[in-house]
Formats: sequence, C-alpha cells, structure tokens
Amino acid sequence: MISEELKNDLKIKWDRMRDGMAKMDMDACLLTVDVNLYYTTGQIYSGYFYLPVDGEPWFLIKRPNGLSGHQVEYIRKPEVPSLNMPNTPHSSCRPSFAKLSKENSKVPPSD
Repeated sequence: MISEELKNDLKIKWDRMRDGMAKMDMDACLLTVDVNLYYTTGQIYSGYFYLPVDGEPWFLIKRPNGLSGHQVEYIRKPEVPSLNMPNTPHSSCRPSFAKLSKENSKVPPSD
C-alpha cells in the first residue's frame, strides 16, 4: 500500500510517533481523521491506521476497495476493539494493546 518513494519519509514519522508514545507509556495509537491518515500513510482512505510502539502498523480500510499490500485489512464497520479477540473474522489482524493513545490525546512533541 505504501509506495517506495514514501517509505523512508513515513518511517521517520512513525519513529517520531513511537518515541512520543513510548514516553507516555502507550502501547499503540489509532488514527481515524482523514488529514492524520494522509500525513501518516500518504494515502487518502476511509478507515483507520493502527501504529504499535513495537511491531508493524496496520491499515484498516473501509473504502476505497482495491488498496492492497502488507498489513492491509478490509473492514465493514468499526470492528477494531474485536481485533484481539480469538474468534474475530480478521484472524490475520490481531493487534493487542493495554494502553491505546486516542487521536485527540495531547502527545508532547518529540525532540
């Protein structure tokens, strides 16, 4: 889903976000707002971006259809809380977290 040209730029952004989450003792963040999705993924889509402090991010997409790639999961509705449940229909996508940073949380800027 991520173009080769954007991979380095997005890795820098994700690492800065992860540093901020680690300082706040967060396990992950979940982004839902279009402008934040575009900033963190380089794509415009309806859905969610899940970024754990450790591990690979997930792209949870409602639409448009046709986006594909590593760690891309299509969802019909906000089923994110059930993703870590044992019998979820999204068996390949099971992020788990104890402390999730909400998008509107105030995260201090990274150094």
